[in-house]
Amino acid sequence: MKTIVLLLAVSLLALGCVVPGGEAKALAGYQAVLAKYGLGADAFMPAHPVDVLGFESEMKAVKEAAGASGSADGRALEKAADIELDVAAALKKMFEGREHLKVVGIIAPDCSKDGAAGKARAAFEEAATRARLALEKKKILEKDFANFMDRFAGVAGPDFDRYVAYLAITNTAAAKQLESRCRK
Repeated sequence: MKTIVLLLAVSLLALGCVVPGGEAKALAGYQAVLAKYGLGADAFMPAHPVDVLGFESEMKAVKEAAGASGSADGRALEKAADIELDVAAALKKMFEGREHLKVVGIIAPDCSKDGAAGKARAAFEEAATRARLALEKKKILEKDFANFMDRFAGVAGPDFDRYVAYLAITNTAAAKQLESRCRK
């Protein structure tokens, strides 16, 4: 009986159905790929650009190793690698044809029940857009103020009031133009 069990185990190993410790190697590979590209398993955006093609090729190797282990943990890891690959593929498609965006940040999918990562990502993007707009508006105001100082020696009188009104109109229009450009 022991001989039959031993032969069965050896034949399964030979067929590659179960590789003892295979999922541990695959997990180590998964963590190594994430670490190499500056990503934590729970990060929704890295602090630096990521080579999507390199990330994709290395994650495919991890997925194959995880699938080859044949264990439940290996299959779970294979699914996790699949999610990462789906995100990388979506990013590649999104930036297709834009040569200056070959290297982009990997954004992990939102796997949380309440969509917290998606909300955090949206809040981050909105804050980044507002910051960009504020900087652009500041530049416009500084330029307008320099023009104002050149054109009006005194700050009292109808000329000053008219110029303040002009600034309000032009800056509102400029801010709207910038906002529409930033959101495209």
